[in-house]
Parts: sequence; C-alpha cells; structure tokens
Amino acid sequence: MPVDLADVAHVHQEGTSPAPIRYWADDPDPKQRNPALDQRIRKHLLAGARKERVDALSLSGGGYNGAFGVGYLVGWSARGDRPKFDFVAGISVGALIAPFAFLGSDYDKQLVEAFDHLATTRKRGAGIIGVLFGAGGIESSEPIADAIESIINETTLPLFAAEHKKGRRLLIGTTNLDAEKPVVWDIGAIASSQIPHRVTLIRKILLASAAVPGIYPPVLINVEANGEQYDELHVDGSVTQQILLIPEHIRVPDVRTASGGTPKRNLYVIYNGNISPSYEPVKTDAFTVLRHSVPTFIKYLGRGDINRMRVVAQNNNAAYRLAAVPASFRTKDEFPPDEDYLASLVDLGFKLGKEGYWKRQGP
Repeated sequence: MPVDLADVAHVHQEGTSPAPIRYWADDPDPKQRNPALDQRIRKHLLAGARKERVDALSLSGGGYNGAFGVGYLVGWSARGDRPKFDFVAGISVGALIAPFAFLGSDYDKQLVEAFDHLATTRKRGAGIIGVLFGAGGIESSEPIADAIESIINETTLPLFAAEHKKGRRLLIGTTNLDAEKPVVWDIGAIASSQIPHRVTLIRKILLASAAVPGIYPPVLINVEANGEQYDELHVDGSVTQQILLIPEHIRVPDVRTASGGTPKRNLYVIYNGNISPSYEPVKTDAFTVLRHSVPTFIKYLGRGDINRMRVVAQNNNAAYRLAAVPASFRTKDEFPPDEDYLASLVDLGFKLGKEGYWKRQGP
C-alpha cells in the first residue's frame, strides 16, 4: 500500500454513514488531525460515558503470564464486587481475555477453559528451519485460534452488538506493522456493522493482537483505499504498547451525567507481569545477555505505559487501580512455560482478586 493511503485505508462496510470501527491509538500530529473525524470518534467512543458511574478495565500483554489476569478476574468475581465494565480494552494475551471480561462473570468458566486449552495444547509449527525459508512464525497459532473461536462465534456476536448499543465498548489493540503504528479496534462496532464476515474479521483481530513476531505468524487484514484493495500486516499489539484504553487525544473530563453531574470514574489495570526490577547475575555469553535484555526492555516499556495510563486517569478525573504480579513472585519468560508454573500464577491471581488487591491512586 502506498504510504500516503495508510491514514485513509478502511475495512469495507455496507450501507451509508457506517460507524467508525478502528482508530490510531497514538496521539497524531494536531496539525494533521481531522476535527470532524475526531469529534465523530469521540462521540462514538463516549456514548456510554454519561452514566453516574463509569468503570473501565485494561488488560495488558504478557504472554502466558496472562494466567495472572485470568485468576484475578475469577477471584474478583468470587469477591462479589466486580463491576459490569463500561470499557474493556485488551492487548496481546489481554486481547484474548478481554471478550470474556466484557461479557461478565457468567463467562468465567469459559475463560478458564479457553486459557487452559491455550496453555496446554501444542501444535507443531514451521520451526526455526521453516522460518529461515520464509515461514511467518516458529509456532502454530491454531491453539490461539481455537481459544478465540470459543468466545467469538455466531452465538456471541449478537451479545457484543447488543452491549455496544447500550454504550459499552470492547476495544482490542494490534500493531499495523506496515505503518509502524498502534491500532485500536472497536469489536462491538464491528459486531453491529454491515461488514461481511464480521465473525472472521473479529477473530483475525484477536489473533493478530496475540501474534508475537517471529513466534506466531502475522495476520493479513483486507482493507480498501481510493477504491483499491490492499492487505495490511498486523501483529502483536504489545509491539507498540503494553496497555491501552482509548486513543490518547480523546479526553472525557467535560462529559457530564444525564443529570448534569460529574460521573464517578474508575480505571482498573491488570498487568500480567512484574513491574519491579529483580536481581539475577547474568553470564556474559551473547545468548544469555539477549535472553535477559528482551524481558528487561519489555518490563520497562510496560512501566512507561503504566505511568502513561496513570496520567490518562488523572486527566480524565478517574480513580486509578493497578494490579500487577507482586515482586515476591518471579515471573518466567520461558516458552512454553510448565503447567505447574501457570497453575501457581492462576492461584496467585485468584487470591489477590478475591482480596481486592490494588495499588491505588486518585479519589
């Protein structure tokens, strides 16, 4: 696709005046913004923001450490005060958890079953030799696709559409690798749209969000621009950000309740990993240095995104609640991890969720 078409490329929709279904997640140059489009996106995203209380949940990346988020949500349900979230946003493994979280506690059993299938099922992929000859990834993404199909199907599509019409939003992040930019996809808007093959598109988006480059194959999403058809290459959303909510330039502090008051806003972030530095002597060979450097880079990218999300909460008059894997539990970056490790991480998440463990900031 020619570079000048990246900003106008879109997924084909039938009908007139279709709703926006995706947005750049980063803050564009103000000089290049389209005020009319910005206002349309803002009105669309914030349709449910006039309630007396607005609860938002953001689920981070973290690979198999998403076991923590799974356990936390189920523990939160057991505690009995888990909200029906108005906004749910997920990226990477968080994108696989987000649809279950959006539909509510009644889907906890399906969430656990889907993650268990994902964590314990192995299907041989192309391998390193295959990658050298042009394959898209070392591992097969079929177990991920199976987990996605358990929640994105013709039965649940009307549920996502119905909740979207009530003003609730389910947002998923991918990375458009051609454009080197993060993208936010509005799943409810797609479910409510006249897009042909809506189920297939949503499945592709979730699969792309979890497609760790080099490990899993990237995902091609068909778009059109100026009447021509193109394929965009989308990969793991956490390549560009570990946490997302709504596009950074969309702010809500002036949105009032139907009675004219100020809504009580809560932003909950579940971070599937450690955020505190941990000490471990590292050998000087190149492989060991690389094996420790990449997780350190990802950890500090996550810390930056956590701080950015804290600022977003402050700018939008929202109470901020963060749950991350405590420093006392050392996460692993092995691929794939052993089942005992995953079970202990689920148990830890459940315990903290049931206790109501949050790092708090704000009112």
